[in-house]
Amino acid sequence: NVDLERLERIIRDHRQQDENIDGPPVACVQVNLSLIDRRPLTSGLPELCKAQGIAFLAHGCLCGGLLSDYWIDKPQPEISS
Repeated sequence: NVDLERLERIIRDHRQQDENIDGPPVACVQVNLSLIDRRPLTSGLPELCKAQGIAFLAHGCLCGGLLSDYWIDKPQPEISS
């Protein structure tokens, strides 16, 4: 998971790396994106990824199973402090 500012810094730092420093370029960014939380779509991150040829992947699309039948007939999870 990464935000726009962090990804911009990673891309900039990678461009400035010395040839002796190993490290592949960023190939993919994974963000928490769901039907309820769509903030990553308005952050500028998708546009930067597209411009840089970086794949943009979403996880948590169904809110951790809350929008699916995952929790049907299962006990309520304990709340941790």
